Amino acid sequence: MNISQQRLKEIAQIPDEKIDTSDIPELGDDFWKDAKLIIPESKKLIHLCIEKTNK
Repeated sequence: MNISQQRLKEIAQIPDEKIDTSDIPELGDDFWKDAKLIIPESKKLIHLCIEKTNK
């Protein structure tokens, strides 16, 4: 799906109460019964320099 940045800004401006969610089913307890909290590993910042050679 390809959405322009302008359209994304327009969508972000729509108040929550104006969004029709009637076709989205509620998630019951069965959906969450096997859920597990997964905390991602922290990322490490690295710097890499690559020398370009002209051959």
